[in-house]
Parts: sequence; structure tokens; C-alpha cells
Amino acid sequence: MSQSLDQAMRYASLHGGKRMRPLLVYATGTALGAKEEALDAAAAAV
Repeated sequence: MSQSLDQAMRYASLHGGKRMRPLLVYATGTALGAKEEALDAAAAAV
């Protein structure tokens, strides 16, 4: 694996902000009365 690909994969998977965004989608959606199943696509998209 090339070094640049390895660095990109590490950045994409290990930095916390990217993992926090789906949680915010679920928290906001459930606070507004949406079912979690309805939020899956939006959470995956962010």
C-alpha cells in the first residue's frame, strides 16, 4: 500500500470529528421525534 493511501485511510478513520457527525444526526433526529431507522441514510451520508 502506498504511503499516501495509508495516510488518507488513517485520517479518514481515526479523526474524531467524522465519527461525531452521525451521532449528531441521531441525537437531533430523535430529539425531533424521528425514528432511528429513518435517520440511518442521513447519518451514513455525513
